[in-house]
Amino acid sequence: MNEHRLTDANVARTLWKALVIHDSETGESYLSGSDWKKVSLPHFSSNVEDAHQVVAYMQSIGWTLSVKQDIDHGESSYLAVFVKNDNRVYTNCRAKTLPMAICLAALSTYVNLSLKKVNL
Repeated sequence: MNEHRLTDANVARTLWKALVIHDSETGESYLSGSDWKKVSLPHFSSNVEDAHQVVAYMQSIGWTLSVKQDIDHGESSYLAVFVKNDNRVYTNCRAKTLPMAICLAALSTYVNLSLKKVNL
C-alpha cells in the first residue's frame, strides 16, 4: 500500500472509526459499508475534494484549519494546522501537497487530543 493510501486508511480509521479493508491480492482498499458492501476509500491525501471532507469533519467538532503555502529553495510545500482558541500548543504538518498536509494535521491533532485525555 503506498503512502497516500495508507494515510487515507489512517484518516478513515482514526477520524471516523471506519473499518478499512485492504485486499492484498488486488491492492484495493475499501470501507465496509452497511450489509458489508464495499465502499470506495476516499482519496483524502491526494484529492482536494476528498480532503475537504476531513476539513468539514474537523470543523464540525470545533477546529479551524490554518494553511500556509511555503516555497523553500524553489520547492513548494504546504504547512497545515488545526487550531482552537484555547491556548494549546499545536503541531504544524508540512507536505508537498495540500491534501496530504490537511490529513497529517488532522491525524496529528486527533492523536494529540487522545494522548491528552489519557494523561489527565
